[in-house]
Amino acid sequence: MRVAILGPVECTVNGSVVLIGTGKERALLAALALHGGRRVAPERLIDALWGDDPPPTARRTLGTHISRLRRVIGDGWIGNENGGFVLGVERDDVDVLQFEDLVDATAVALDSGRPDVASRQAKRALDLWRGEPLADLTDGAVSAGSRARLDELRGLALDRRIAAELALGHHDQVVGEIEAAIAEAPLREPLWRSLVLALYRSGRQVDALRAVARLRAVLADELGLEPSQALADIEQHILRQDPRLDLTPPKPPNNLPVASSSFVGRVRDARGIEADLSRCRLVTLTGPPGVGKSRLALEVAHRLVESFSDGVFWVDLAAVRDPAAIVAQSAGALGVNEPRSGSLHEAIDAFVRTRELLVVFDNCEHLIVAATGLIRRLLEHGPSVTVLASSRVRLALAGECAVPLSPLATPGVEASDRDLIASDAVQLFLDRSGTSRDDGGGDLHAVAEICRRLDGVPLAIELVAARTTYLSPGDLLARLADRFESLAAAHGLADPRYDSLHEALDWSYRLLSPGQRAVFERLSVFPASFDLDAVHAVAAAESDERLDDFGHLVDASLVDPVDQEVSCPEHQGRRFRMLESIRRYAADRMQTGAERETRRRHADHYRSLTREVSPSATTGLAWLQREDANLRVAVAWSLEHDDRATTLEFADALGAAWFQRGDLGGCRRLLDKMLEGATGAPPGMRGVAMLRQAWPLMLAGEGERAWQTLDAAAELASEAGDGELACGILMARGHALLLGIGAIDAAIPFYEDAIAISDPSKAGSARTSAQLGLAQALVVADRPEGLDRLLAEVECQLSAGEDDDLLAHLWMDRALLAWCVGDDEAVVAAAQRGCEHARLVGNTSWEQINLAAVGIGELAVGATDRAEMPLLRAAKLALDSGNVMQLGVALQGLAALSAARGDAPTAARLLGSGQQLAPLWPLMQRRLGPYLAFVRGELGDSYEIEVERGHNLTPEQAVALTLLPRAR
Repeated sequence: MRVAILGPVECTVNGSVVLIGTGKERALLAALALHGGRRVAPERLIDALWGDDPPPTARRTLGTHISRLRRVIGDGWIGNENGGFVLGVERDDVDVLQFEDLVDATAVALDSGRPDVASRQAKRALDLWRGEPLADLTDGAVSAGSRARLDELRGLALDRRIAAELALGHHDQVVGEIEAAIAEAPLREPLWRSLVLALYRSGRQVDALRAVARLRAVLADELGLEPSQALADIEQHILRQDPRLDLTPPKPPNNLPVASSSFVGRVRDARGIEADLSRCRLVTLTGPPGVGKSRLALEVAHRLVESFSDGVFWVDLAAVRDPAAIVAQSAGALGVNEPRSGSLHEAIDAFVRTRELLVVFDNCEHLIVAATGLIRRLLEHGPSVTVLASSRVRLALAGECAVPLSPLATPGVEASDRDLIASDAVQLFLDRSGTSRDDGGGDLHAVAEICRRLDGVPLAIELVAARTTYLSPGDLLARLADRFESLAAAHGLADPRYDSLHEALDWSYRLLSPGQRAVFERLSVFPASFDLDAVHAVAAAESDERLDDFGHLVDASLVDPVDQEVSCPEHQGRRFRMLESIRRYAADRMQTGAERETRRRHADHYRSLTREVSPSATTGLAWLQREDANLRVAVAWSLEHDDRATTLEFADALGAAWFQRGDLGGCRRLLDKMLEGATGAPPGMRGVAMLRQAWPLMLAGEGERAWQTLDAAAELASEAGDGELACGILMARGHALLLGIGAIDAAIPFYEDAIAISDPSKAGSARTSAQLGLAQALVVADRPEGLDRLLAEVECQLSAGEDDDLLAHLWMDRALLAWCVGDDEAVVAAAQRGCEHARLVGNTSWEQINLAAVGIGELAVGATDRAEMPLLRAAKLALDSGNVMQLGVALQGLAALSAARGDAPTAARLLGSGQQLAPLWPLMQRRLGPYLAFVRGELGDSYEIEVERGHNLTPEQAVALTLLPRAR
């Protein structure tokens, strides 16, 4: 069945139009269809049919109309449920609901920078209209209450389609359409703004200014008003020819690493791969290690950054050992966070569904099954996704374009000097060795012969070229002539290119001293970059002699310094890495006993560092994020080889770090695994891990499990006699009550008890957190007395440290206090400081709630345009991190913003959704009260209907709804 309302009411069953004779039954069908397969109470249907003046026999008459409608459309379409009625349709079966979803999707597409998608969706929405909605219904609330809202939504869809066309650069093409729309709705200012921009960008500056003057005259004649400040600003920008009015599409996002070396040769290959990617959705660069697959893929990716509107993303699989981890690695590269519900696979599916992306998977060969499965899924769920992969073997997927990569071209024996220099292989050697290209004679010919003997394999050439710091090309050639016999027979290898790389590696290895070899082999345990301290600890390079050995490996290009732009430029000290082919070669050379000892040293080193790091401090969290790959390998080793007491030493720092960066799901899984079977670990250590575990549970809405976890942690704290832990647990209990169910009076004693048992000498400790928690509880309870003094004490405690995490909390409390006492001008400044501290430490929870406070502060001073973006960012950040409690607060703020803009239905729905996720605290009730009173007054009897509609929204739908006011 399909029901059409955007015009005369029309019902289609099994492809045939069903004629519904009476207006009451058409109204009844429309009212049922508007609920999209959900239960409708009889009272609402009576209201839909008769409005405010139903007859005394309305309930009985309703039953008669239900029976008649069932006979007309067929049995089985209208069911009974808990005393109400349900029409057996989905949202896509009702044109008005499909229209609403398309309008919502249009906002999302515009917000994500996809004007092409937005334009198509808006056109689909507008094409659903067949005339005046519900044109054949004359009475009842179903027609009176719906037409105005649908007309407004239609205007919004038109606004967004025009905005999308302007973003696509179709300025001159939409001028006539905008003029026609203005003729129908001369007071709709968004249309005038679009007209002015379209005229200006079409080179018609005078006409653009005349359009502003026309609007000014219309508003003065009709309403006695001036144009909005936004349009006045556009007028001034036109007069100044401000470049901000020009169309400057944002550069698509990318996470591509900075190339650590220049790109030499392969120009034709790069162009060919670009052409392949324009016609194939999956291109795989194949070939043996060292042939240059990764470097070529990176070059192509950089060239195509602006060719994919939603970005180019690099997924490095070299450091991934567990096939199950490939999904998390890919999600991290794409910026997809663990969803509140559903799997990470499903979150990636949703991310790619409407995006035009190039995703580069580098080093697939050791995870071929898992990589192939994920790439297949990406291509199936992302119709506009293109994949470039590098692998020693092809992926064997349908539609794959496999590009076997050959070595660089080498010159013939009789080649002239000009031909020698033109050779890609010779150019690479000269570039990496720093030798002048004008150098003729014997050296140039020696270089050419070296390249021929190495079969043009780029990595082999680079390794040998690195020796020119102390050997001439002639000396290098003589030594290569005395190399080991071919490894092909020994290793059963048939590819001479692979043989050449191994010979170059083996030749380089033979030139190392025993000490250099030992360091070289031990460095293979690092899955990603590492610093010099790690070299000392893991590779046993504490002495000056061993440090010199490490320096020799760097000089020989067996270890590469990491470009500072790739790592963290704010941190002192260089970082290093081994190319994956070299790392695997070194791992193969290491004996089993030495490997076991080295991996033990690696795990011990990173475990000892996590015990010392403060994850709430800026530098501590930055270190944890930078060492994430090493920490994952260390934890995996410890889980397999250590008792749980040893592994739990990672729990405090890693639990905090993963929680703070918004990976709530990953944090829970990590701690679950560490705590599994950890009954023999010291009680205090287990208690700390459980406390870390409770916070992501709490913010994800799993309040009951969080409370049970805190119960277990409290018993362990008591057993261990750990006052700091007990204080942290009491503080967490207070927050669970405050944030989870809004039980302020029950929460406050927990904060007070935490402060009472804490050690006042430990500034920045659990005591400070408890003080800030108490301040937060009191201010949202609308009890500001004495809070300024408490916050001043906390600020004094924190002034000497770098605890940005607690400072973010402090400034959030100050922002709320300013709002509470009516100092609205101070709210935004305090919350912005909170955002700055949260970003320094990477704490997404504190950044999100401070952003919400910025938006609420802007709203308080009447700056509705400035309030929108921080509130939207707060909502989207909370949704992406699964922080449902703080999402509720952001939605409540957005409800007030919608009310301030006069959009009462959206405000009611956002309020209903926000109240489902977070309590509406007394402070929020008082300060947002005028907005909510306006909404109730505007909607009247339909207020509760709209709020209930908000209750039924998923968090994702609620966030999509928040984008609706943006184009007004």
